[in-house]
Amino acid sequence: MGEVSELWRIREQIAQKARETNYRGYDPYDGLLSPLARLPLLRRMFLWRWGWQQLVKRLPASARPFLGIPPQENSKALALFLEGWLDGPSGPEQAQEVQRLSRRIWNHFHKDILWGWGYPFPWQSRLFFLPAGAPNTVVTAFVLLALSRMSAQEPLFPVAESLWSLRQMGSTGPFIPYAPQSKVFVPNVTALAAWAFARIGSRSNRTLWITWAQELAHTVARAQNPDGSWPYATYPGMEWVDNFHTGYVLVSLHEVGRIAGDPALLTAAQKGYRFWRDHFWDEEGHLKGGTVRNPGPPDVHDYTQAVETLLTFSEKDEARRVAGEMVRELWDPRRWCFWKNIRHRSCYIRWGQAWAFKALSRLLRVLSS
Repeated sequence: MGEVSELWRIREQIAQKARETNYRGYDPYDGLLSPLARLPLLRRMFLWRWGWQQLVKRLPASARPFLGIPPQENSKALALFLEGWLDGPSGPEQAQEVQRLSRRIWNHFHKDILWGWGYPFPWQSRLFFLPAGAPNTVVTAFVLLALSRMSAQEPLFPVAESLWSLRQMGSTGPFIPYAPQSKVFVPNVTALAAWAFARIGSRSNRTLWITWAQELAHTVARAQNPDGSWPYATYPGMEWVDNFHTGYVLVSLHEVGRIAGDPALLTAAQKGYRFWRDHFWDEEGHLKGGTVRNPGPPDVHDYTQAVETLLTFSEKDEARRVAGEMVRELWDPRRWCFWKNIRHRSCYIRWGQAWAFKALSRLLRVLSS
């Protein structure tokens, strides 16, 4: 009981710190907000944007003010906090935060293009560039997953329909790209979109959307490697297999399979789960981060997604143990925050705090029941 009470206390401290900062904070990928990143000529160069973003990512969060990077309100962080509050004890505080967060999420919606939410900073991927606020599938899926747990489903319908309209055809079937300008199939992105369609469809009795979810989920299932893993992306140089993105796929396929009553998806998820359990723990039972080929110390994101994945596959005792390990390794009791990892002792609102609040809230709800 002592460990559980400590988890409750940490959850409350995360919530209090988030309210004190008005749910704003820094992000590992916010480097392009710096005025130095917008220097004439250089700002148009891929190598400058990519290199600067990677440099700032490796700097401590405390360097942001000196680089002119302000704390930001992040739609994905708001959605993760919203789910955490929805999993918490009911009462006036919960109701107030749920309404507050949902309103602020809708304030970031792109009414002119009707399809979603993005990050509050410009972002350079290996394949494309997204301006600040430009919608992408990952943020939109997490927002839809959170908002669909509330009573009003109708406002989500045009967003989901617009997201479905972005689908492309790949070698294993239809998929939703990370952003409209991308042509690359990323299994975890399509899996998250499928889960969002399935959840909205099940809560609004729209069976067509559950069918959409199954189509996308089977695309992901067909891309599964013989050993049960999935590559990050089906693109040269991006075929690595990492911990938390694998978790995204596992939870998404499991949930679509459960909602749709689709045994093939549940079988694929179970096969992938066995791979994940075999490859992302060391011999002493500690979680590993990084990739299968290049493992390293687990990131806070690895820990939190591991808790979510273990709970989805009904291993609540293991989820509780992993949460305890995360607290011992990464929790800073003086600053009330989780470090990014043991080597990078920075506090990030989306990457760490929001994910930890969501994972701990769900774990504590399961343990309480």
